[in-house]
Amino acid sequence: MKEGLKQILNIPNTLTMLRIFAILPFLFFLFWNSWQAKLIALIIFIVASFTDLVDGWLARKLKQQTKFGNFMDPLADKLFVAAALIALPSLERDIFPFWMVFFILSREFIVTYLRVFAISKSREIATMKLGKTKTTLQLVSIIVIISLIIFKKFLVQTGQIPESPGPIGIPIQDIVLKYFSNISIFITYTPTFLMFITMVITVFSGLQYIYKNRELFYTHEHKKNRNDVEN
Repeated sequence: MKEGLKQILNIPNTLTMLRIFAILPFLFFLFWNSWQAKLIALIIFIVASFTDLVDGWLARKLKQQTKFGNFMDPLADKLFVAAALIALPSLERDIFPFWMVFFILSREFIVTYLRVFAISKSREIATMKLGKTKTTLQLVSIIVIISLIIFKKFLVQTGQIPESPGPIGIPIQDIVLKYFSNISIFITYTPTFLMFITMVITVFSGLQYIYKNRELFYTHEHKKNRNDVEN
């Protein structure tokens, strides 16, 4: 039992758990109504994202890979990303539609269930390249979006732009023509574009996980029947 506890409390797993504990201070500073506080939230998110890269590398380097870590590492990522995705539309109205968040989080919870289901069958689901790309894209998108929120807050507090950029229903041709010349349009629409791309990659990677591991849902009898038919 002590040996098992030592394995769980290794350096990579500790970094993973710290990522989960960082969610509350991240949200606290994110909702503080000043660009300086939001900058602290951004730093917390970047550091937490960095630990996601480091803990896996350390686990392999120190030969401290555990089943606990293999399960908790992606779960910690999902919890942190979920907290950010739910918080951002609440923080900034019209930053991106909540249905995008719904599709992203639905994918994350389905894949998490798939991993738990695999463990119940003494199986392990390997992380796919597209899954890693999805995670990186989510983290980068959130970092860029929070950075834009900080920049907008700074410009508003210093009186350089108004709080509201005007009506959202701007014709698409005006958005394209003024995207890089109008700072209000750039700040307003970039999060939506980024989140849409992120949502598409996220959902597609989830479908790939389900397809690649579809045999998990076959019962022993189904497998036997299939083998009989093939033979």
